[in-house]
Amino acid sequence: MKLTRKAIALALEMPAVSAAIAVMLLVASCERNDEHLIPCNIRVDDVELVSNPSIQHLEGSLSHQITDVWIYVEDASKQEFIGVYELPVTFPVLKEGVFTLRIKPGIKINGIAETRGEYPFYDSYDVQFDFIRDTVLDAHPRFMYADFCEFVWSEDFEDAVVSMKKSSRSDTSVMITASDGEVFEGEYSGKISLDAERFFFESFSSETFDLPGQGTEVFLEMNFMTNTEVTVGLMVNFLTESTLAPVVILNETNEWKKIYVSLKNVVSTYTTAISFNVFLAATKPGDMLESRILIDNLKLIHK
Repeated sequence: MKLTRKAIALALEMPAVSAAIAVMLLVASCERNDEHLIPCNIRVDDVELVSNPSIQHLEGSLSHQITDVWIYVEDASKQEFIGVYELPVTFPVLKEGVFTLRIKPGIKINGIAETRGEYPFYDSYDVQFDFIRDTVLDAHPRFMYADFCEFVWSEDFEDAVVSMKKSSRSDTSVMITASDGEVFEGEYSGKISLDAERFFFESFSSETFDLPGQGTEVFLEMNFMTNTEVTVGLMVNFLTESTLAPVVILNETNEWKKIYVSLKNVVSTYTTAISFNVFLAATKPGDMLESRILIDNLKLIHK
């Protein structure tokens, strides 16, 4: 409880009984206000990515790197944004009664913590809760790919033919590996090896893609583990020439990670391009005997 100077001064000017009553009313008023500040708490320990039956034959791997939850509460008339929270989390909601809790999956765009955002290709998870103050409600979000997803390219290295080809200046190609410790999931992953004789790698998707511009969301998903930096981007094709547009650099990691690479800005910038290829490139550092790059589950997605 907090009493203002004006309230205290007024109380001191009153007769003793009146002053006591005034103070009790102030205390009761503060207690009533404090009651309205008691939240209902929502706990989200982890999340799942599950298969969407409508597009099950297209979505491929269900690996994910959902790091955050974007929280909304809505009733019949409006939707209110509550906040963004890194998982796991218990967060307060100053609501009482029946509302819909809407949880949207959050990612680190391009693998950068400072560029967090909602992932546009996963549906939100909606659940109706009876919000009761001073309680804890558990939410178990199960996200799935949205029906509108356009999976224009997918490479999981489970087929005999790899849908990537090396450039004319590359010293090596993407190979298929089944070795212990080199497979992310399934039976195979992709592998690029660099050494003293093969020190430069550059590869493009075998297909070219007509990707939507004008700010349309376009993402490349991939799993990777590498001891050498890898550049990821698009080859932009015009009528008479092509140019490379790097987007991100994958940093060294001794464990498998997933990254969501946003290609929207590149595609929207090159308005006169006629098509695009995904490209990967890497150079073996001079002080390293061998570079090993492992990749899996490359997916090119747009709306």
